[in-house]
Formats: sequence, C-alpha cells, structure tokens
Amino acid sequence: MKLLPSFVATVILAASSLIVALPISSQEIERKSAEGLSLLRLGPDVDPVWNTAEEKWGLKKAGINFMDVTRSWTTMQSNLALQKLSEKVSTKAACTLCHTGCEMDSKSHIS
Repeated sequence: MKLLPSFVATVILAASSLIVALPISSQEIERKSAEGLSLLRLGPDVDPVWNTAEEKWGLKKAGINFMDVTRSWTTMQSNLALQKLSEKVSTKAACTLCHTGCEMDSKSHIS
C-alpha cells in the first residue's frame, strides 16, 4: 500500500502536464475552495492544478514538493500582468525617447 501515494502523485503530475492553463478567476477560487479543493503549484514552470486534501497528502507522502497558491493566485497573476504591462510601456517609452526625430522606418522600432 506504500506504492499508492507514489502512484497517485505520478498520475497527478502526468495529468497536470496535459492541462492547458486557463485564467483562474477569484470566483472560481472561492467556489473550488468551498468544495474543499486547493490550488497547488508543483513547480515554477508548471501551471497550478486543483487537488483534494487526500491528493495533497499523497504528494507529501511521495516526497513531491508543491506550493499551495489557493489564497495568493489572483494576486500573483495581477502582479505578473502589471509587471508585463510596465515592461512594455517602459520599452516603448525608451524607444520613443531614443528615436525622437530619427528617420528609422517603423519596422525598426520596438512595438
């Protein structure tokens, strides 16, 4: 029976790699949390997946590290979106300042 947690963890990891990430709304987080599910991130480059408490224990028993991002996911995504927007605005502003009055064609500029 010690093999079961490892098997469950393997199935969860395999399934999470097949899932295409869709935006997770705060309403979805509230609803799924009320159902007893947790949003777990199994790695820095892995999209989070919903898991039951039993599945969480299976991951722990199998020695798989994860982070429960249930309460912080919407904030993390908002911060990431703001960071990307800020980078885009900063790059465009730098391009505009650098090339003011220049005669470069529009294809040479950062967009």
